[in-house]
Amino acid sequence: MELSLIKELPAISISDICKQLTNFSKTTVDSSGLPSLELLLHNGTFIIGKIVDFQENSGKQYIWIENNIDFPEKTSVLFLEVNQIIGINIVDFESYLRYKELSKPAEIIGALELKRTKKSTEELIEDLLGKTITINLDIDNLMEEERAVIYKGLHLITTVFQQILSEEINKLIISQNLSTIDLTISDSLEVTLNKELLSISLQNKTFETTVNQIKILKEKIESIF
Repeated sequence: MELSLIKELPAISISDICKQLTNFSKTTVDSSGLPSLELLLHNGTFIIGKIVDFQENSGKQYIWIENNIDFPEKTSVLFLEVNQIIGINIVDFESYLRYKELSKPAEIIGALELKRTKKSTEELIEDLLGKTITINLDIDNLMEEERAVIYKGLHLITTVFQQILSEEINKLIISQNLSTIDLTISDSLEVTLNKELLSISLQNKTFETTVNQIKILKEKIESIF
């Protein structure tokens, strides 16, 4: 796991993280994909399960926890006062990150901001590669949702090229076979190379975490050079 994922997590209270995990449950109709947790209580015991609801009553806070450990064939739900919890172990951290990203409000990216990001991406790749790389992108005809996809895609590309070009042999190979990057949007992530033109078709909607998106894109780019 990249340590940056931990460092970027905000310092929040037990109550706040319980609310956050409850918000995750509101984005799905099935609890199977929700993050599994170990809740450490004041009395030294653990409760294993998934937070599915948060309630407040008379100044006190409570959570409902789905717990099917002892009887997996049955649905078991536990009602617990939040102040009984002194620690939370997120067992399935990747699932937590996925829901955390999905719960973020959609970014509103203007055309000027996207043009600046495109230019900075070109400049970074040029610095890493030692040659000018042009990114083809029809910014003025993109819709708001499409600009957000491209904006994130440019940041993914920046990270991927930083990782790939950290090795001199990769710099040599890519420098000899790349001059232009063409960015589009489709239903799936596709990467092709034809006569120094790297075509990247970004996925319009994805449930992958940013970390996995970087990994997948990196593998696809490396496989064609």
